[in-house]
Amino acid sequence: MTQMNDVSDAAQNSAVVTSISTFDFAAIIVDGLVDAGVLDSIDIAKALSVVVEKMEARKLVGDY
Repeated sequence: MTQMNDVSDAAQNSAVVTSISTFDFAAIIVDGLVDAGVLDSIDIAKALSVVVEKMEARKLVGDY
């Protein structure tokens, strides 16, 4: 019976995260660019700001 509850709990927990904030998504994108060597780590704050701004602008006009 405990095993069934563990599976059920895991299914519920995986369904909890259905969205991610714009900032968090932008951070994932910028981190990927740094890891790929496309962006220097010194430029992270500026890049993050630009990506968030662009994502928010696209969301406002429904372009996503």
